[in-house]
Amino acid sequence: MTYQLSDFDYVLPSELIAQYPRTNRTDARLLQLLPDGIKHGQFPDIQKHLQPGDLLVINNTKVIKARLFAQKDSGGHAEVLLERLLDTHRALCQVRVSKPLKTGRHLKVAAHQLTCESRRGQFYVLASELPWLDLMDQQGHVPLPPYIERDQAGQQPCALDEERYQTVYGEIPGAVAAPTAGLHFSESLLDALKLQGVGIAQVTLHVGSGTFQPVRGDLANHVMHSEFYQVSNETAQQIQATRQHGGRVIAVGTTVVRTLESSALANGGEVSAGEGDTQLFVTPGFEFKVVDALITNFHLPASTLMMLVTAFAGYDKVMHAYREAVQQRKIAMFEIYATEGAARRGQLTLPHGTVQTPVFMPCGTYGTVKAMTPASLQEVGTQILLGNTFHLMLRPGSERIASFGGLHKFMQWSGPILTDSGGFQVFSLGDLRKMNEEGVIFRSPINGDKVKLTPESATQVQRHLASDVVMVLDECTAHPATHKQAEVSMQLSMRWAVRSRDAFQQSREGALNPGAAQFGIVQGGMFDDLRRESLAALCDVGFEGYAIGGLSVGEEKSDMYSVMEGLLPHMPADKPRYLMGVGTPEDLVRGVALGVDMFDCVMPTRNGRNGYLFTSTGMVKIRNAQHRDADIPLDVACDCYTCSNFSRAYLHHLDRCGEMLGAMLMTQHNLHFYHNLMAGLRLINLLFLGGFVLIFYFLLIRPQNKRRKEHQNLVTNLSKGDEIVTAGGIVGQINKVEDDFIKVQVSENVEMRIQKTAIGATLPKGTIKNLDKD
Repeated sequence: MTYQLSDFDYVLPSELIAQYPRTNRTDARLLQLLPDGIKHGQFPDIQKHLQPGDLLVINNTKVIKARLFAQKDSGGHAEVLLERLLDTHRALCQVRVSKPLKTGRHLKVAAHQLTCESRRGQFYVLASELPWLDLMDQQGHVPLPPYIERDQAGQQPCALDEERYQTVYGEIPGAVAAPTAGLHFSESLLDALKLQGVGIAQVTLHVGSGTFQPVRGDLANHVMHSEFYQVSNETAQQIQATRQHGGRVIAVGTTVVRTLESSALANGGEVSAGEGDTQLFVTPGFEFKVVDALITNFHLPASTLMMLVTAFAGYDKVMHAYREAVQQRKIAMFEIYATEGAARRGQLTLPHGTVQTPVFMPCGTYGTVKAMTPASLQEVGTQILLGNTFHLMLRPGSERIASFGGLHKFMQWSGPILTDSGGFQVFSLGDLRKMNEEGVIFRSPINGDKVKLTPESATQVQRHLASDVVMVLDECTAHPATHKQAEVSMQLSMRWAVRSRDAFQQSREGALNPGAAQFGIVQGGMFDDLRRESLAALCDVGFEGYAIGGLSVGEEKSDMYSVMEGLLPHMPADKPRYLMGVGTPEDLVRGVALGVDMFDCVMPTRNGRNGYLFTSTGMVKIRNAQHRDADIPLDVACDCYTCSNFSRAYLHHLDRCGEMLGAMLMTQHNLHFYHNLMAGLRLINLLFLGGFVLIFYFLLIRPQNKRRKEHQNLVTNLSKGDEIVTAGGIVGQINKVEDDFIKVQVSENVEMRIQKTAIGATLPKGTIKNLDKD
């Protein structure tokens, strides 16, 4: 079959091209193109596919700082990109100048002179006074591939480029582009493969800038750029021994393929020690002599690298794999950027946007977060909402919402939405519901109609809602429950999970949101063995994420944390972990430290509507009389709209009057507090999560009783003449102590009446006098 250039084209959204390296080299997805189909995983999974006796062949070239900024004799600017070292002082280079460089002309790189000796096609031979390697080490920059477009995106250079655009095994300087397939190997992964009995051999191919040269026109007329390669005698012997013993030769990257196959072509079909230049252009129909398996990155459309891969694995299979990879990026995908202990910082990619984790999800029961507009939710930093399947299926009905294009369009929220399955709400109905193997039958709390909910119908409702994350139907195990009761309940939930998954997969085609993810829910009550059994069953089915259900249903906090500590280390590391319905600030901090990525809870919104407000100094009950005359912000450390514009006294007034604005302002503040808390917890590996947690516990959210007692002791012992500082930073001397207030002299002619609750601390005698001197 004759292929045209257009046959190797495919749609590659620009946002799918990585612009920065991962914190950990191995944090990459792995698509395995196997004889029986495609399998998705993480790069470390590659260990499962390599066997004792296999030989992994790597390219030990090292990227040099081949990009130099120079100045012409005339004062104009030039950019030099080294293509190949010819000897110590001479190199073949590309030179970007306004006019072609003439023989004998000079360029200056800092104080060092380059001389143009000759021209070879599009390249120049430049002689350097300083040895080229020294010049590049002192003045050079790592040349990044043309598909890295940070400047155009308004992004900043990455300090990791010099280290990370380099394999851990790069030894021989000479490449101007990295053999990128090898970038994902860490030293520890290579060591693990060696212990596994996998051999490792090295070749050298210095990748030139021509690797990015596009193919134009007829493939038959395309001339590949020339690149230097070298095969050692040791490597040739390793390959020969591997083949004799029935092992596989596995190439890490297309550069290794071209090196080995070029050597074989030059030596009668066998790899032999030697060096040379290769212009090997591999297209479908090429007969491979050496390589049995290939580890490679995804390549740009219509590139020579992509043609090589299709030649190796088969055109139809590779093109299908590429299309699936792009589609999978549109489907839910979870990536971990950093870890600190068990805590993780990552990104969940969903059809309606990306979510930075760990994340808190406000609850939007009826397609709205009570007292919040979509614009207000965005303003306080909401990334993803939780919708309620149970309530929305009853009113206004999922089909009606589907007629509007799904819940996003119905409620005018453009970000991702996770919907629960209705299992918890059904559990809450108690005696009003009847459960069996088929599902659950209950009376509608709205009109008394009989309603049936099954794994299939719960999935269909969520498909109508166009959810980004669909939850399986489960039974929330009652508390307390015996081991037997919890086991029976858990096993029913696992059977429902299988049916939910089948319904989800079968309904993907034609769905409003075909790229949605589905999460399984771990049940099992307070019993570690049942929780592990539940998790194993869900992993056998396979979901895009896993949730912990059945907690915060009346058990002691210590029991809840015990379940989390026993379960979380065993949950899949490459999938998001969602702790359902748990959400005090302390729970969020503890959960993140244990490895949870997602949370939801009604607490910040429900508490806000009822005047219970989270602040940097603890919970404030705004309804209390002590706030009636408090002309201070709710939280001096908060920059939300509420705290930036309104006093505690005004919020107290709105709450007492039952005004809707009060619920709006206080809900907005509470959600801002929660999202700021999560932003702090996302400092994992950026600052120091442990330090944040320390501040959170001991300076901000210390146990309420202890703080109240300390503050009560402080204000009880106040007397005339004491020097104080308020939470807002006002310093003064007490003139008079009243029941709930003090009068404070803050300057020579100004006396203020301050609420006792606003006092932060007493100061040593004479502090104000010393401040005046300063």
